[in-house]
Amino acid sequence: MATKALTTKLIKELGNELSKTGFLAIAYSNVGIPRSTFYFWKNQAEELAKEYPTRENVPAEDQLLLEFLDTIQISRAKAGKKMTDAAFKAAQTDGHLALKILERIFRHESEFAPPVYREGTDDAPAGDNGTGIALIPSMGSDNDLDQLLQQQQSDALLLAKTKTSELG
Repeated sequence: MATKALTTKLIKELGNELSKTGFLAIAYSNVGIPRSTFYFWKNQAEELAKEYPTRENVPAEDQLLLEFLDTIQISRAKAGKKMTDAAFKAAQTDGHLALKILERIFRHESEFAPPVYREGTDDAPAGDNGTGIALIPSMGSDNDLDQLLQQQQSDALLLAKTKTSELG
């Protein structure tokens, strides 16, 4: 069943599917949109978004395409939150599971999440490369996760003591 017209109902269905999976190919396939049609609409919507960045004075016939683009972005963010929440929850009991979840997210980053745009600031934390993603040191072959976490906890405690004594 090929979809030929973009409708509010179709946009809502796509948003629901995308919120569940986070993956474009799965979502548009589940609602019956051919790949070529999905990307045709998406490209048109992205061009319109550039033309109308404030979403003011958008012609009525183009508003549906912008709604389509907004739904994609919002739904992907919802799915991303679910996946990162699952990773953080898993990290409390099994660090390796958390890493596997995060690896899965970032392995499919182009299909999963839109790029994050962030202005660089001088007050960015050390090691922050402007992506908003924490840089996690890789473990050597002689280190295990428990040792790494203990070392980080010890470093944090030492830093807290140092800063407290400086303020006192």
